[in-house]
Amino acid sequence: MPVQWELRGALLILVFSGVVEKEEIERALAVALSDSRCRPGMRLLWDARSSQTPVSAEDLSWRFELVSALAERGSVCRVALLVTERWRATLDYLRVEAPRVMPGLPAGVFTDEAEALAWLEAGAED
Repeated sequence: MPVQWELRGALLILVFSGVVEKEEIERALAVALSDSRCRPGMRLLWDARSSQTPVSAEDLSWRFELVSALAERGSVCRVALLVTERWRATLDYLRVEAPRVMPGLPAGVFTDEAEALAWLEAGAED
């Protein structure tokens, strides 16, 4: 499956592998959010390290809008994007763009999973 999900307490983890279509992301989120263990204000780890999906500016915008909609509905309150080093050149752009496109939603971009998880966990104290 190109999109897998896991719930760990108040943490929703989405893991992407291979080429992922928008519909697969929507379907995985719908299933995850309908799980009885899921509750309002989840923290989201969007793990795109194994994704091979070519992402255009339009695709990136769609993903930001999707996560913003989750925040507006109260489903998530904090999000971390986990990418590989090959995204290093775009990390600064993503760090600047995320707060502009998703105002009020704490968002971080990371290449290290432990750092991303620590940042999300620190957000639980907010």
